[in-house]
Amino acid sequence: MRTLRPGRLFTTTAGVWVLDETQPVAVVLDPVGGRVRRVVSWTELPPPPPGEPVTARVDGEALWVQNGPAGPLLRLRVGDDALAVWTDGLTLAAAGRSSAWCTSPLPPQEIVHGADAAPVGWGGSGTLLRADADGRVQRVHTDRPVRGLRTTARALWVQLDAEPWSLRSLGAGTYEVLWSSRWVPLPWDGDLPERLTAAEGQEHVPAGSWRASTGDGSWPGHAYDPDSSVESGVAVRAGEWTWRLGWDGNDRGRRPRAVAAAFPGTGPSDAAPALIDLGGRTVVAATAAGDRLAVVVSTGPAPARVLVVDPVERTVRSWPAEGTVDIGSACWPVGPRPLDAGSYVRQVLDDWSRLESYWQGAEGSEPLARGMSAVAVRSVGEWPRTQLECTFAFAPCPGVRLRRRLDLFDELGAVAKPEHAQIHLMEDLDTRALPPVEDAVDGVLDV
Repeated sequence: MRTLRPGRLFTTTAGVWVLDETQPVAVVLDPVGGRVRRVVSWTELPPPPPGEPVTARVDGEALWVQNGPAGPLLRLRVGDDALAVWTDGLTLAAAGRSSAWCTSPLPPQEIVHGADAAPVGWGGSGTLLRADADGRVQRVHTDRPVRGLRTTARALWVQLDAEPWSLRSLGAGTYEVLWSSRWVPLPWDGDLPERLTAAEGQEHVPAGSWRASTGDGSWPGHAYDPDSSVESGVAVRAGEWTWRLGWDGNDRGRRPRAVAAAFPGTGPSDAAPALIDLGGRTVVAATAAGDRLAVVVSTGPAPARVLVVDPVERTVRSWPAEGTVDIGSACWPVGPRPLDAGSYVRQVLDDWSRLESYWQGAEGSEPLARGMSAVAVRSVGEWPRTQLECTFAFAPCPGVRLRRRLDLFDELGAVAKPEHAQIHLMEDLDTRALPPVEDAVDGVLDV
């Protein structure tokens, strides 16, 4: 049995889409009661190459998905057959009004030497692709690179590089070339021009527009901010309410907990409403469910949970109401064991075995976190369920050993290097974001 592991959230006319964090599966929930309406799977789309992202957007009615920047683009609508689109290497960047937009990659950072230097070239050009729900595909070529996208109800606004340019010092006599911007609108539907020029754009950012990147189903914020704007993507507009959420920064030095607050209307309130404790540590995703807030909250090693928060009753309930959802029959199969799996595991273990001398300086070495000692590292489990197990003593938790476990391969058996995991462990130790010592089993506390 493989149960849903909530990752990203989207809202369409069909309901609240809960995407699995790894598998090509979405569970569509009724926005009123949280009942499972449909389990949607797209196993026909190949998995992304290792390290490449899965990009997703919604157009109001359907979900658009692309595995990797050069993969096929798929439109998924409840009750309809999937629509597949060849993008010719362009990457999904925005969706709306029953269409999706893909763009060419950002130009590389241009570095020059000397304060009197000029750009080596003129930045090149770009390409945009719009795929409509009926399968029609149109391309627009730009005379300058596409730097970004913003959306409004009526148009997609394209940010193009333009003159004048300036230099930003990076130190040691090196400079980064920074271009000015022009914003040019393109319609969500109908015919498109074959060519777009920066000269026809406006200088200022279009009023009332949203960054297209905020529509990726994840939540981009960090600490709770009662003044955050809806346009930033950090606040969520739900019916007549504006939800602001994030880490509560007033927790006496300990790592903050995830909280939310419902503000009437769209602007900040003179009196901030009381915070609602979401019972987790990190906000992963958030979207509107009518007037209520649907949110994915992570509590650490355990799978994330989907919660729905009521602004009037101030209640927090888990979704779906019937508990776990089995998606085992809708998953990708495990691939072949990587030829370099053994070498990879040995190198990761060797790296983690040095945590007691992680920080190197003129006066010697120090452990990853103050108070850490007696580090022991090993691998447990057979591929593809191999895990790194790191146990250690920690001075603020006497009498127990702390244990951190990490998956070394993903569900498909591919290498899943634990990027930044050591720093995350350090942050948890430094901020004491740890479970109670009383939770230890046989003298071992999982953290």
